[in-house]
Amino acid sequence: MAIDIITIERTRLSIVNGSRNMSLILDKLRSIDANEMSNIRNIVKNIESSQEELDAYIKEFRKLV
Repeated sequence: MAIDIITIERTRLSIVNGSRNMSLILDKLRSIDANEMSNIRNIVKNIESSQEELDAYIKEFRKLV
């Protein structure tokens, strides 16, 4: 019976530790997602800025042609 109690307690502790580890992993994934979204926003801003510059160059080029 003592072995069963020890086994049950070890199993319970393993489940608790596993739950904590999963929580930490999910927090890390959420922070990665936030960072990735920030990077994507920056990339989109750069593309929009580049498009505006390209449009301006095309406009000036058309004036020359």
